[in-house]
Amino acid sequence: MLFITHQRNEPAVRETLLKTPEGATRPCEVSLLPCSPKTGEPRKRICFIRDLSEIKASQTAALNFQGQLKTEVEERQQAEEALQQTTARLQEMVYEYGRRNRDTTILREMSEFLQACQSIEEAYPLIARFARDLFPNTSGSLFMLHSRDDVLESVSVWGEPVLAARIFAPQDCWAVRRSRIHQVVERDPLMTCRHLKDYEGPCSTCIPLINQGLTIGMLHLQNTEETGPVADAFLSGPPEPPDEKLVATFTDHIALALSNLRLKQKLYQLAIRDGLTGLHNRRYMEESLEREIHRAKRKGTSLGILMMDIDHFKNFNDQHGHEAGDMLLKTLGNFLKNSVRADDIACRYGGEEFTFILPELTRETAVMRAEAIRSGIEQLRVNYRGLELGKITLSIGVALFPQNGVTWEDTLREADKALYEAKKSGRNRVAAAGPTLPE
Repeated sequence: MLFITHQRNEPAVRETLLKTPEGATRPCEVSLLPCSPKTGEPRKRICFIRDLSEIKASQTAALNFQGQLKTEVEERQQAEEALQQTTARLQEMVYEYGRRNRDTTILREMSEFLQACQSIEEAYPLIARFARDLFPNTSGSLFMLHSRDDVLESVSVWGEPVLAARIFAPQDCWAVRRSRIHQVVERDPLMTCRHLKDYEGPCSTCIPLINQGLTIGMLHLQNTEETGPVADAFLSGPPEPPDEKLVATFTDHIALALSNLRLKQKLYQLAIRDGLTGLHNRRYMEESLEREIHRAKRKGTSLGILMMDIDHFKNFNDQHGHEAGDMLLKTLGNFLKNSVRADDIACRYGGEEFTFILPELTRETAVMRAEAIRSGIEQLRVNYRGLELGKITLSIGVALFPQNGVTWEDTLREADKALYEAKKSGRNRVAAAGPTLPE
């Protein structure tokens, strides 16, 4: 039996929990509909009961599915965000790996070129060339220290005009004074080097070139952009100074290379120069004659050789001593070095004998050059320990290739014979070998 109570203001349809005969509770929808009574009969209502168990179960399942779907969507969004972050990190890692690989390749290539340089002057433009590749958004300058004058001088510049002094004292640079890299990101008069008084850019870097504890120069870099370089879509930012590790590696490479070139040049000069006079030695003379003879043959030109000997040098040594004789040889060496053209080669043949190699000269011009040297030496005065020593004279023999010989040995021998004739004829004069072949 089901009894339904109904208040006047209650809805005609409502949900309630009803028990089944088995004692189970089920959600149900109860509807009370009015029924039209016959005349004189009391008001009646018809009650309809609908079991909502399946509907409620379906709604609960739908809500649970909606919750699971929302959770899955949130998890997928989180996974996509994590994937994007991982992709960005991977892109950065790939870019960084590529950049480091590129930098390593440039440094290796630069080292190979610097090792192949024959002079330190040849290395300067190469360093500028590779600096542009490694630091593309900067201008820069390489400064070398001249120890004798105690100044740093710019030997190579790249990029836009560098706003810095071309020559300055080492104490004007914080990096040189502190023997470590010095970077200024924002303009600060106290932190900015004095040699950068006109620079007002975003940032600058000075790096000392140090090898075996000795400062040999300085590398200076200036940013040329108001904003940082955009290396890729995900890499941008404000201006930043060059990477310190890369700069340090670069300067270590060039400091070592320049020091090796200096040592190489010094050893080479010791190998080809006479230690007393500073002129080329006999070994270099023979190598040069071999080279110049081949050049003269190829170009169809002549090659002049002068053999010179100091007159009465033994008597000079006996009278004034060997130290005075050495001073005489040094003075004569300086005079001869100042008497050469760009292509001429002045050598000490041995003892008091000297040799001049004169490319592309006629016989008459070679004799005129020899006479100019002879007369110049005659006017030369040598001071030793405050005393002026006696007058110096030279005897000179002149011979030409190919007029006086088909090899440099033959031509040199003819020049030596002409020197003997000059000595025999009274010294302090020039004698030329007669042509054995038509000019």
